[in-house]
Amino acid sequence: MDKKMRTKFDINLAEGKKGENLVSKILGKTVEIKTDFQWQKYGNFFIECECYSQNTGRYEKSGIMNTEAELWAIVLGDDKRDVEKFYSVIFIRTEWLRKMVQLKYTRGNMVEHNGGKNPTKGVKILNEEFFEWLRNPPTKNIYRRT
Repeated sequence: MDKKMRTKFDINLAEGKKGENLVSKILGKTVEIKTDFQWQKYGNFFIECECYSQNTGRYEKSGIMNTEAELWAIVLGDDKRDVEKFYSVIFIRTEWLRKMVQLKYTRGNMVEHNGGKNPTKGVKILNEEFFEWLRNPPTKNIYRRT
């Protein structure tokens, strides 16, 4: 291997090691995991914020607004609901995703999901919007944890 190739190899190896260390570090954190089988069909992610409580008869904070996990993971499943054939897993800092959700919420983008015994409210984040936000997050610090 010539010197130029060896240098590139060393850089790639060092970057790879950094990635390995990051994943090891991530796996040592608390993670809230949600599996989304319909992300392709509908073109968005649904992030739960509130759930109807049968006990109290009202909506209460849940999901992203209630979790204490450091990271949020979205398992991108296939449309056949076979989690073993997932496409990818996205890890995002919970606080960062919470900021995105709060921004959508303050703009009136809350939707209801009544597909079960305990209806939920949350926000839909378009797939493209989600990845664009990761690339170019808003620069204004307009977020507060509620």
